[in-house]
Amino acid sequence: MKYAILIKLGGEIIAADEADYDDYKGFLKCPNCKEPVFLRKSHLRNEIEIGSFFVHHKAMPEVSACELRVGRYSKQDVEIIAAKAKGQRLEKLKISLWKFLKNNLTINLKSWSTSASDVKRIKFLGEVVDYGMEILENNVNFIIDNTLPRVETLFIEKDPKIAIIPEMQPFFDAFLKQNKSNWRLHCKITREALELFLSSHSMKEIRYRLLCCLCHPKALESVPELLDLDAETVEWREKFTAYLTLQVTFVFLTVDWINIFE
Repeated sequence: MKYAILIKLGGEIIAADEADYDDYKGFLKCPNCKEPVFLRKSHLRNEIEIGSFFVHHKAMPEVSACELRVGRYSKQDVEIIAAKAKGQRLEKLKISLWKFLKNNLTINLKSWSTSASDVKRIKFLGEVVDYGMEILENNVNFIIDNTLPRVETLFIEKDPKIAIIPEMQPFFDAFLKQNKSNWRLHCKITREALELFLSSHSMKEIRYRLLCCLCHPKALESVPELLDLDAETVEWREKFTAYLTLQVTFVFLTVDWINIFE
């Protein structure tokens, strides 16, 4: 069969040519009969390459019917199953997004209330957070469609534009290694979570908490110009916008979404 359901991601549909046996072992089932299936990787048979496909664990009379039905899945059929899985993930994200974000590798959010207290106490910080909120709410599509894909590439290629302090590098390397075979799925869920965060009114408090941390002087030390330049200048606003959009996407990209949805 060409497709199987990955039960640990809310029922995500997986194409055989995109699957990884080690990561998905024990979590795959037939979209039709719901029985367990396994991945048979592409191989040569009589010098002819046979593409990857899913096979039922045990022979049953219904297997041929499953293979026939799943083999006829249209693009619309696949999209319907994918939308259902996405809906289940979004329900979980709506309830627990802040808890999940606390596990990111980019910035420590566990003491966010301390940063929020400083924002309320210091007028300038409050103005910076307000401006940050304006940036996020007015650039949802740009962040999703442009910033996120760019940051994904920078991260996977270990580009120096993403400044990682030396003592954290081993953790980021381990994260990339762990998610290597799942990278497309990881980025897909990152996009879903980020879009919810940016566009939903119910996420406004979470946006505020994250901004309090990212706009705090301790966080801005990673971009010294933002502490030195006049915040009223166009140059400062441009640098701050670039900093903020990159950092927000990187926070989401460094959450282990695959592990969360197991």
